[in-house]
Amino acid sequence: MGAFEKGRKHWVVTAQYIGPDRRDGERKDAEQVPLISVPNPVQIKTSGKGRGLDQAIQITSRLVRVNYKIRQAAHLNYLANQIALAHDGEPIDYLVTELKETAESLTIWFSKELQHPKIISSLSQVNALSMQLLNNMPDAESFIGKLVDLCAELKSEVAMALAGAGSKSA
Repeated sequence: MGAFEKGRKHWVVTAQYIGPDRRDGERKDAEQVPLISVPNPVQIKTSGKGRGLDQAIQITSRLVRVNYKIRQAAHLNYLANQIALAHDGEPIDYLVTELKETAESLTIWFSKELQHPKIISSLSQVNALSMQLLNNMPDAESFIGKLVDLCAELKSEVAMALAGAGSKSA
């Protein structure tokens, strides 16, 4: 029973994974992702503080949701940079499709949960630019620089807008 009480791993939240941290060590080239301490039901119940478990789970759930949105915005920035780095003739449709789907997901969430007009407007622009890229509009390639700038700005704006929101309602 002691291993269950004390052996709880921290969780990591990325755009593709939410769960226990499985990494062995630091990743030199990767952006640092914060670890989240999750409630340990066994430890809470055996310590006699069982009533605090629901509240601990709610707080952790909000923190995970907020961190997921921050990671999605960082992933938008990554995808935009991958699109910009693609060589002439290299297929980018899969990157643009993933970028568009991620931007749509963030737009829905920000529209329902935070009503942040500047972020929603920027996400709409990302959607429009990605549609132009997917539809091979004339001069679509010239929009890639704007897309990269928008996504870099979004990454910062989302992080600032959600700073501290994990402990509030999110």
